[in-house]
Amino acid sequence: MKFGAMGKDSYFVRVTSLVGATGLYIWEVCRGDGAVVIERSAKGFPTRVEALLSSAQGAAVVALETLQQIPLPFG
Repeated sequence: MKFGAMGKDSYFVRVTSLVGATGLYIWEVCRGDGAVVIERSAKGFPTRVEALLSSAQGAAVVALETLQQIPLPFG
């Protein structure tokens, strides 16, 4: 899932399996070509779908850049 923020920077959410952990996935919010990770899940998830759903709040932090001022209905 790719999304833009203010300006020309682009961001995307990457769901990937944990190295050495069988069946666990994490999410990362990356900038540009993926070399810079802005936000990362603190725990692993048993399915890619669960990791992707959990990434919504991490992506909102980057997309809104004002999360502390805006109460979110989840989290």
